[in-house]
Amino acid sequence: MEEWVTRGDVTWTGRPGGTWATPPNGSRESVVRLVALDKDGAPIGPSRPVQVAVPHVENVQPVLHAMGDDVALVWSTGSVIYMCGGCISNNDLRLVVQRTGDLAPLSPVAQVPRVGENGLKRPHFAVHGDVALLAFSVDYHATSRVGTAVVACVAK
Repeated sequence: MEEWVTRGDVTWTGRPGGTWATPPNGSRESVVRLVALDKDGAPIGPSRPVQVAVPHVENVQPVLHAMGDDVALVWSTGSVIYMCGGCISNNDLRLVVQRTGDLAPLSPVAQVPRVGENGLKRPHFAVHGDVALLAFSVDYHATSRVGTAVVACVAK
C-alpha cells in the first residue's frame, strides 16, 4: 500500500525497492525509495533511496505524513528472514522529517526500538504539531499485537 503526501503541484510517495535474489546464490536487501509525482501521477525525475542497501537487511512498509510544511517518513527495518519455521522479525521503526521541496533530511533518523525479541511492523501514524503518534504491529510469528509510541520532534 502506498502513502501519498501532496504539496502544491507535487505529490510524494514512498515505495519499497531493492534487489531480490534467492539464497545461496545471493542476498536479499531492500531500501525505501521516494519519488515525486506530478498532478497527473507521472514521476518527476528518478526515485531516490532513503538509505544505502545493506545485504540481508530489509527496509519496508514506508508511510509518509505531512508534518507542518514538511514531510515525515516512517518505515520498518530489520533482518531478512529467508526461511520461516517459527520466525519472529527483529524489525525496529525509523522516523525522519524531510524538507518538502527535495525531501532532504531535516532531522536525524529517530528509532523506535523493539522491546525484547518481537519486531515492529506495519507502521501507521498521525501528526499533531511536532509530535508523531505511531501505531504498529508487534510481531509474534503467526499473530501480532498492537503497539504504540510517541516521538516528539524538537527544533534545535
